[in-house]
Amino acid sequence: NAMRIWIVLLAAFVLYVPWVVAQKSIFGLDLTKHMLLNINMTTINVALVAMVGALGLNLLTGYTGLISIGNAAFFALGAIVAAFLGGTREGWPSLPFPVVVLAAGLVGAIVGAIVGLPSYRIRGIYLLLATLSLHFIMVWLFLEFQVKWFGFGGIQYITPATFFGIDLNTDIRWYYFLLGCTVVAFLLTKNLLRTRQGRALVAVRDQPIAAAMAGIDVPRMRVTSFAVSSFMIAAIGAVYVWYLGAASPETFTLLFAIQFIAMIVIGGEGSLVGTALGALLWSFI
Repeated sequence: NAMRIWIVLLAAFVLYVPWVVAQKSIFGLDLTKHMLLNINMTTINVALVAMVGALGLNLLTGYTGLISIGNAAFFALGAIVAAFLGGTREGWPSLPFPVVVLAAGLVGAIVGAIVGLPSYRIRGIYLLLATLSLHFIMVWLFLEFQVKWFGFGGIQYITPATFFGIDLNTDIRWYYFLLGCTVVAFLLTKNLLRTRQGRALVAVRDQPIAAAMAGIDVPRMRVTSFAVSSFMIAAIGAVYVWYLGAASPETFTLLFAIQFIAMIVIGGEGSLVGTALGALLWSFI
């Protein structure tokens, strides 16, 4: 049917687009920077990272109704875990890249669940202020960690990330890896929202009192949403700093956190397609 045709065309486009951007040509026709809207592979890769980060926030805000400004904090947390477990400092234990990313996600989920505990009692602007305080605490911790173990120059990654024997040492390889991460994240989130727990999140957002009367543990669902959202953001945060090759507290500013709110507002809260479009529009425009 028509939907399958559009899916095939979209898949062909996303698989071919890095070669168009890298070689600045399509089907033998040379393209200028203006024709490509000055978009390069770095812009596209960062946009893919932004899509996963915005997805994590939209799961929390759009589907559960909890306002948060802590995205940058969990990106920073992912960077700390990545540096601690996968850094290249002499005498430093270095674990495989996929293990480090998974560990960053698990640490993010634990911290996210702890941060989500105030949602038992507070919501709205008060919860927003609580996550704002987390932002400044995490940036301070990041600075202390960086200065103690890596000096004032920032956290640096020298060896390239390796995924199942493939060195992620080019922008095109990073593109396909990040594309796979993005597709998996969206598919898992879509399937999660179809389950009983996913429908419970929406019920908690729309009618928390009615949800509680229906037997849904509202506080537990809110904390669970925080944990799942934080897992995604911290994991992609570890990937993000590895892609950049270095990180410092200036990487995770308050503006960095606010831009994810802008992405889900532009695309539409509670919309998976809107999350992707909002992240792309914000990154490119």
